[in-house]
Amino acid sequence: MGHTAAKTERKIEEAMGGVLFIDEAYSLFTESGIDYGHEAVATLVKAMEDNREDFVCILAGYTKEMDDFIDMNPGLRDRIQFYVDFPDYNDSELLEIYEVFCKENKYRLDPTGRDELIACMKRLLAAKGRNFSNGRLVRKIFERTRLKQALRASNNIITGEDIKKVFSESDIAELLNGNKKAQIGFKMTACFYLTRSPFLCL
Repeated sequence: MGHTAAKTERKIEEAMGGVLFIDEAYSLFTESGIDYGHEAVATLVKAMEDNREDFVCILAGYTKEMDDFIDMNPGLRDRIQFYVDFPDYNDSELLEIYEVFCKENKYRLDPTGRDELIACMKRLLAAKGRNFSNGRLVRKIFERTRLKQALRASNNIITGEDIKKVFSESDIAELLNGNKKAQIGFKMTACFYLTRSPFLCL
């Protein structure tokens, strides 16, 4: 307390002529009016006003939480003019991400594995909650599949059997059933806000 404004100003100064990216920006929001977050946001709002031509700031987070965050300072929403939403990946895109992981790690997904994965991805999307984690969940599934495959064979070929074993594990199975308590990671759905001094909220 007392040093937040100065530290925030230094980060803003470092970003001048470039981009200041603040991930999980909603963590700055609390119900209390006296805390580090409010001091940092107040400093940010002033910088946005004073440096309209030279300062770009991207704030990333869940859509709902970011709405609450934007409302924490009366001047913040006034300086934001544009909102862009990034939808969740569809089943084909999730499969493509998985296949990229396979290629990068020298694994091959055989036809039975591909069919099983597509079916499971469709079920995941049908049951997803607001915190569906998109690519992060695909990476988790891939890492689990790699382990199952390694215990079964040494040929680096992922089969339907490997996929089934991963999706039968309790935390992944709960996602298929729409259990929101089991959801992990961050939702890719996000927002961009843009002011005249290009300020972006992701």
